This record gives sequence, C-alpha cells and structure tokens, in this order.
Amino acid sequence: MTAFDRAWDLVKMPFVNTEGELGADVLYQGRRTGDEDTGHWTPHKSKAMAYAMFGPRYDYDGTAFVDANKHYPELYMLRSPKENIPLSPDIEYMDGEQNAINRGRVAFVDNGDLARYYEQGLVDKPQKLSDEHVADIIQNIIDSELYQHSPETDEDMEWEEYEEELAYEDEPNDAFNRIFKLPKGVRMQDWEGIYPTENEDSPLLDALSEKYEDTTPLWDKITTNDMLVNDSFARDFVRRLRERGQ
Repeated sequence: MTAFDRAWDLVKMPFVNTEGELGADVLYQGRRTGDEDTGHWTPHKSKAMAYAMFGPRYDYDGTAFVDANKHYPELYMLRSPKENIPLSPDIEYMDGEQNAINRGRVAFVDNGDLARYYEQGLVDKPQKLSDEHVADIIQNIIDSELYQHSPETDEDMEWEEYEEELAYEDEPNDAFNRIFKLPKGVRMQDWEGIYPTENEDSPLLDALSEKYEDTTPLWDKITTNDMLVNDSFARDFVRRLRERGQ
C-alpha cells in the first residue's frame, strides 16, 4: 500500500486509540440478550463472537457458564465515524499494542464518550447484527476444520493436532473473512480493519504486516470448542437464533 493509498483511506476517519497510533474502521461488541452495553469494543470480530458465545473469560481454563438453550449470543457493530474519535485502549487486556496485534487482542474502552458523539451525529449508534448473521457465523465455525468437538460429542483432539491438520480450500485470509462474514469495504480487509495511523515506517505497520500477511489469521480458540453448560452445544445457538429471527 502506497502513502497515497493510506492518505486516501484516512478520508473515512477511524476510531483511534488515545495515543493516535492505532486506528480501526469497524468495532464489535459481543454480549447476550438482556445484557447492557459492556463499553468494550474490538476490531476482532472473532473475539467479539467468542465473548457473545461464552461470556467474559480471562483465560480458557475457567468454568463455562453460558447455556445455549437459555442464552442468545448477540453481536453489535460500530461503523467508522465522520471524524477521528479517540477511544481509550483496553490497557490490561491488550498488554501493549504490538503484543495485542500479535495475539489478536486489540481492544478499546468507551468511558462514556460515545454517547456524546452519538448526540452530535458524529457516530451512528451501534447496529445489532441479525440473529441470522450470528447463526451463520457459528455454523461456519462448526463446519470449518478448526472446530474442536468436546469428548461428549466426538473424539477429542488437542489443539496442536488441529493446527497441524488445517486445510483450507481457499487462502487462510479468505477463509477467515468468509467464515466471520467481515463487511465489504473495510480498509485492509485481511487486517480486520486495523491499521496504524502513523507513517510507512511505523513499527505498528511492521507488526500488522507480519501478523496478517505471513501467518494464518488468529482465531479465538474458544469459538472452536463446545464449552457450554447443561448439556448444551454451539449448534443449539444456531437452531434457536434461526427460530427467533431478530
């Protein structure tokens, strides 16, 4: 991408962290029906999907508490604003920008600023993605080679074994975009709409290039497991979301 291309992209104006170094075209939030806005937003749609399906988890060793026969996962999306909107980075979760890029943990926190931007018409209010859209993503995950069945449903395999057996019919980035239904027109689509707002020599640009051009996109591993309670499974999300149809 040339300097001209990057300058042209900035016409659309991004969400940016308060240091102004990292921008994002689209932000997502995952939650369940009845939950209030958490204030946490991420450009990683897979991360938001994991939060919507399994709730807040600081690691993957805890006990799942979401019941797919009771809860409905929901995804909310914020489109890029009409001017640069500074949002605080989720410092604890990200653990540094480059580390966050490498681990797929870029995240922003709304400390009440977005309400003012909504009132001024600078940012459209969050859009709830349809139940059908969310159901399609979960079904895509289930149908993918990355899906790891629980011991109750199929032979259990270690994550490393799955990584060795991954085989895409299309390129990894294309598969990622297709499975998670990333919106068209997102800047640097293979980078999930994340980009540095600095010059071409930005270390963030180098980190993004290495992460999204030389490796397979980082899935949130939790979305590939049936870690639910009360004998419920991810497929129950799909069935009930399609039945509800909101």
